[in-house]
Amino acid sequence: MPVSPQLAAIIYADGESGVADDVLAEIIERLSSRNLRLAGTVQSNTDRDGMHCNMTLENLATGEKHDIADNRGTGARGCRMNVPMFEALVGQVQASLRSPRPDLLVINRFGKREVEGRGFRDVIAEAAGRGIPVIVALNESSRAAWKDFTAGDGAVLPVSGAAVWKWCLEHLAPETAGEAAAE
Repeated sequence: MPVSPQLAAIIYADGESGVADDVLAEIIERLSSRNLRLAGTVQSNTDRDGMHCNMTLENLATGEKHDIADNRGTGARGCRMNVPMFEALVGQVQASLRSPRPDLLVINRFGKREVEGRGFRDVIAEAAGRGIPVIVALNESSRAAWKDFTAGDGAVLPVSGAAVWKWCLEHLAPETAGEAAAE
């Protein structure tokens, strides 16, 4: 993976993933309202048919929403990802890096699949190689894997909308940052 100062991880503790999702959603809303081109995903968890584990990822480039959890029924405990659906979404996000070039890549999680070398890992590497700023949400338990993946480069941010907004303004292209900063 090429080393890039254009990388940032929002570090959250166990039980704070929803807060990280909310921070990302807020930042995405602010940037989208300024017509910035975004690629990547944001997660929302919704109730669906009494299922306890509903993970919906929105493709930021297209606005399409994808349920990526298998429906295991009302009595099921724990989540199981629909891997083919997830990997198809990864491919869509990777394709969105090419044309037109996004101003920012947002990945809702550097999670288990990324730690294992799959998932959005190649998408993040490609974006960094193209000079596209990247921000991810990261559970504290995956911090060592993120550090290895990024060669220790990049910012580590708290779960704070203000901190993430500041990082975005500092790392977007100058003309883009000026548009984003305008209130």
